[in-house]
Amino acid sequence: MSEEKIMLDRRSFLKGAALAGAGVTAAGTLAACSAPADEAAGGGSAGISRSWEVPPSPITDIAGTVDTDLVVVGAGMAGINVASAAASNGLKVIVIERTDSYQVRGADNAAINSKYHTANGIKFDKAQILKELSQWPRMQIDQNLVKIWVYRSGEIFDDLIDLAEANGLKPIAGMGNVGGLEKEEIFYRQYPTSISFVKADMDQPAMFLEDGRWVNNLIGDVLMNQALDNGAEFVFETLAEQLVKEGSKVTGVIAKSADGTYTQYNAAKGVVLCTGDIAGNPEMLEAWAPIALRADATEYVPVGVNDGIGMKMGLWAGAATQRGPAAPMIHAVGDGTLTGVAWLAVNREGKRYTNEFINEIATSNSRLAQPGGVAWYILDSNYAERITKVIGADSPALSRYLPADEEKIDSMIDSGILWKADTLDDLASQIGIKDVETFKATVAHYNELCAAGVDTDFLKDSKYMDSAILEPPFYARWVPAVPLVVIYGLNCNDQMQVCDKDDNPIEGLYASGNMCGNYFADDYPLLCPGQSHGRTITLSRVLGEALAKGEKITVDMSA
Repeated sequence: MSEEKIMLDRRSFLKGAALAGAGVTAAGTLAACSAPADEAAGGGSAGISRSWEVPPSPITDIAGTVDTDLVVVGAGMAGINVASAAASNGLKVIVIERTDSYQVRGADNAAINSKYHTANGIKFDKAQILKELSQWPRMQIDQNLVKIWVYRSGEIFDDLIDLAEANGLKPIAGMGNVGGLEKEEIFYRQYPTSISFVKADMDQPAMFLEDGRWVNNLIGDVLMNQALDNGAEFVFETLAEQLVKEGSKVTGVIAKSADGTYTQYNAAKGVVLCTGDIAGNPEMLEAWAPIALRADATEYVPVGVNDGIGMKMGLWAGAATQRGPAAPMIHAVGDGTLTGVAWLAVNREGKRYTNEFINEIATSNSRLAQPGGVAWYILDSNYAERITKVIGADSPALSRYLPADEEKIDSMIDSGILWKADTLDDLASQIGIKDVETFKATVAHYNELCAAGVDTDFLKDSKYMDSAILEPPFYARWVPAVPLVVIYGLNCNDQMQVCDKDDNPIEGLYASGNMCGNYFADDYPLLCPGQSHGRTITLSRVLGEALAKGEKITVDMSA
């Protein structure tokens, strides 16, 4: 087999099938699920066969084998942190990634009581945050998993901050932090946990860099180089397809390179699945998170990557899905222009349906629960004055919500997220309201509530009641509901071991990131902005270190 390499910064990445030992056959076989699909795999209803319910035939045409200590499947935020931590502590690590590079996104990464927070006079009550994070999904999670992030993220991020600063980066407050929300009632509460790692000359948080990459690519580059400098190898353009088991123990992974040949990677210490979420698999969404099928289209991850292959491999090897329901992370994000003021929202029946001042997730969820899964904000020609009043004329966030000029308005109309009309009748016709008279009555009643300054229907905060629809032209703005990830992982314990339907660990198999189930359930709590990345970084580094040292993962709640 030929040797082909991809370069990144100081080190080269092993790619494809640049391997030793060609011609060696598989040492083990793929294990079938030992329980009925509806128990072990969280399958569909009786009579419906899902693609993950019947394991495929074992792959036997193995072109070569590679022996290592640890195999990590997936080079996202989870995979690069597992690899970095494990390699830094002496393990020989190979990371298998289906794309041609590592994959990270976003900008916000949450931690509790890191040195950044201390330096900025911020101190969190760890026990209180653990309590609230557990209450949000009605305790349908493993609180001991959540403890790892709550009680250990501070120390993990202290080391990460040191590493970032040594490489010319600095921590600043993330975009998700909104001042004052930590004092709100629990459903609206948000603690300022988020940190972004940015260049030394950047003072404002941002989602993207000037070159179009996500801000988290800055810390991603640093973590990749740390892993490489400590001997980790990354095999790109290679798709892991099956786990290898010897008896009840997972001992490796079989993966297909870009040229179609299969290689078996044998792992003495175990296999860690870090293949991301299931948002790109309609079959899995139909089974486990049907509301996500009503959401807007997104290209938040590379198209075709988050297809649930890690879930399938785990289920085929006898794993179970997480105990609680899926946690779709569907936010009112994207182009924020003409949002942010909690305008009147109506569904296709022309009816108001919610308190419009709710968090990003609740805004999306309430829209998706409407007939047809559709809804619109209604506003009038005074939008600029009202946005400025609510957001603040001096706020750097004002530009996110206020259109720069009429060209922006025209582009939104052309893109199908904004409609404009001189009459309410015409506006209703354009967006397809079924009952125009009901719609006009809804607007009239809402205007009465705004004049009174009190929302007796849904108890929206009076701050947002200066949003009457009075002066034409009138606008309908699509209520966004963008799926970022749909978190539904394998059944994992507090050691991040993948477990079967009876909660017994499958020896040699671990999961991190969105593959690690039992951390989120039912919904993604906004209590701690950046928690998705923050828990992924923390738990992945804790797992990598524990595997390297042969130790159990522990939490000191006195810290």
